[in-house]
Amino acid sequence: QVYAHTNSGTDTTRKPIAGWGHQILFTNNGIRNAAISLSSGHGFFAGNLGVGTSSPGHRLDVNGSIRASDSVFWGAGETRTETRNDAGASGAGVRSGFYQTSAPVNYPTGASSWWHLIDTRHTTNSNNYGLQIAGSFFDQNLWFRKTNNSATTSWSRILSSADISGTTNFVTKFVGPNSLGNSQIFDNGTRVGIGMTEPAERLHVNGSIR
Repeated sequence: QVYAHTNSGTDTTRKPIAGWGHQILFTNNGIRNAAISLSSGHGFFAGNLGVGTSSPGHRLDVNGSIRASDSVFWGAGETRTETRNDAGASGAGVRSGFYQTSAPVNYPTGASSWWHLIDTRHTTNSNNYGLQIAGSFFDQNLWFRKTNNSATTSWSRILSSADISGTTNFVTKFVGPNSLGNSQIFDNGTRVGIGMTEPAERLHVNGSIR
């Protein structure tokens, strides 16, 4: 049934929307299924709305492209960030996006409390191929992995300037599994010194050579 409702109407069985002024109401046995405000242009639909499809599977289901001339928002607090606890999740409903969690699963070893996750998925959701970057809310470390069709693929930490400690002109070496520092080799661009910082020849060794 379709009704036209005015500001002065009092028939509550037709359930006009308060503050919408003049309205067209679509009801079924007194239950409002849709409404269009003639005053503000607002619209309400109790079920799914399809554009270009007669069988919408979501609140808004568009068969074709969508164009927005301003910002589009989703996620908690309209931040465009969603919650996802399992970084290794795959299948229907797992999408590329920006995520957060306070209960991390399949994140870097030792992960707890709040973490960020950026996930880029393969277009076939039956597999588990994704490129992921993750990091705790509470430090400056970043972690990276490509899932390679496995939820438990290990993570690698991305090295930053915080992992490098060195002195100008010294050749770098690994001083730990994930950190860099000075070696014994000094190179000023003209001469090279081993075990010393003032080489007098092209190669100057402070000590014996065997």
